[in-house]
Amino acid sequence: MAVGGAVELERLVVKLVADATKYDAVMDQVDNRLVNSANRLAALGTKLTAAVTLPLAALGGTSVTEFAKFDDAMTKSVAIMDGVTDDIREQMEDVALAISSESVKAPEELAEAYFFLASAGKSAEQSMALLPSVTEFATAGAFDLATATDLLTDAQSALGLSVKDVVQDTENLARVSDVLVKANTLANATVEQFSIALTSKAGSSLKAFDKDVEEGVAVLAAFADQGVKAQLAGNQLDRVIRLLSKASMDNADAHKRLGLSVFDSAGKMRNMADIVGNLEDILKGMDDQTKVATLDMLGFEARVQQAILPLLGTSEAIRTYEEQLRTAGGTTQDVAANQLTSFSSQMKILRNQLKIVAIEIGEILAPGVLRLNEHIRDGLKWWRQLDDQQKRLIVNIGKVAAVTGPALLVSSQLLKMFQRLIPVMQLLGSFSFAGSIRSIGVLMRSLRGLTVLARGLFVALTVGVTSALSPFLPVIAVIGAVGAAITGVILVVSGPQGLVDAWNLAKNAVIDF
Repeated sequence: MAVGGAVELERLVVKLVADATKYDAVMDQVDNRLVNSANRLAALGTKLTAAVTLPLAALGGTSVTEFAKFDDAMTKSVAIMDGVTDDIREQMEDVALAISSESVKAPEELAEAYFFLASAGKSAEQSMALLPSVTEFATAGAFDLATATDLLTDAQSALGLSVKDVVQDTENLARVSDVLVKANTLANATVEQFSIALTSKAGSSLKAFDKDVEEGVAVLAAFADQGVKAQLAGNQLDRVIRLLSKASMDNADAHKRLGLSVFDSAGKMRNMADIVGNLEDILKGMDDQTKVATLDMLGFEARVQQAILPLLGTSEAIRTYEEQLRTAGGTTQDVAANQLTSFSSQMKILRNQLKIVAIEIGEILAPGVLRLNEHIRDGLKWWRQLDDQQKRLIVNIGKVAAVTGPALLVSSQLLKMFQRLIPVMQLLGSFSFAGSIRSIGVLMRSLRGLTVLARGLFVALTVGVTSALSPFLPVIAVIGAVGAAITGVILVVSGPQGLVDAWNLAKNAVIDF
């Protein structure tokens, strides 16, 4: 009877050990599959985030930004124009984007150029017609589009060449542009310096005495060769023209006696090259003192002589410059085209083409951003209507949400730690059973201890996940619960010495891991 009971008990022990071994194997498989699946998902998520999510987010942000810059410049430009409908604005935008796709000027620069064209009194229709010309002018002169547009339209207006007819106005602007760019290729001054000179009083004086842009810029080119440029050259030309007229009337007898003719028989001021040549002939062979006295006799005071003297000896150059400037048609376009052949210019054109795509994408995304803005405004109104107690409650909920992420990270590390302790627990179980099953009572206590361990671990892990909604004190409590459960089981199964041996074994396992 006793022998039969022992045999049955032995079978029970063997079955329990076998079932435990199968359970461990199954759990190992589950654990490995979970780990592999998690790793694959993490790798896929990382790749998708790096290859798709982040680039798309960056593209969306860049697109909205580019659209915002272009839209802002367009809005400011059309705000000072009359009668600009949505259809006309769309046409203006299309013109600006089309030009930008083939030039070094960014879309927002072209949109801003409309503002300066409007400031010069140009209509929307005129502005669209003139935008290609001012863009080529800025490119040929190698300066910014805003300045170029401002200077070119000011020069056109100062010379009296700004008209309402779109076709004629476009031709006049192109003429002024070609003359200024051509002058840059002939004399020692930049396109911008010639433009500044022409808009610094010189243009209005040329208009007042019915002199065209070619004659006036020819004199500015002669000044440039003498080192007189930009605003100073414009002021000097203005002074020479006005004081030649005044001296001719105030000192008519002296002019007649010395043979100086400022006006022709019809009362029109002679060509500047002819007047300067006339003065050169009168002063030819005189020493400096005699020249000064003669000029004073002609009515040119000392301050006027400072403007006239640099021109003496340049009459032939002025005449040659004027002839060349009268054939300047198409110069701006040619020089601008040459400027665009550089690698740097081609890269800028490519950049502009990418910007245009971004603007088009941003235009699609913009309504959604505006709707978000409306929601934010509504949210702010709702927030202002809350009392202090409600606001404090929301802030406290925000605090909990803020620490949820870090708390979940801590909990995930605890779960990983538990996974790493499974092999240690298996070693501890083998050690304990090998050294401690001496009787049926000990076996029963071992089984009860393992049950306590399972329940303790389940409760501890449940509390750990739940405590992720709170910061660190609950997490510490979970660690303590797990440690207490493990320690209790080892102490029941193996005794005090077994606990010491288990600690050493666990420590070595962690170190080896």
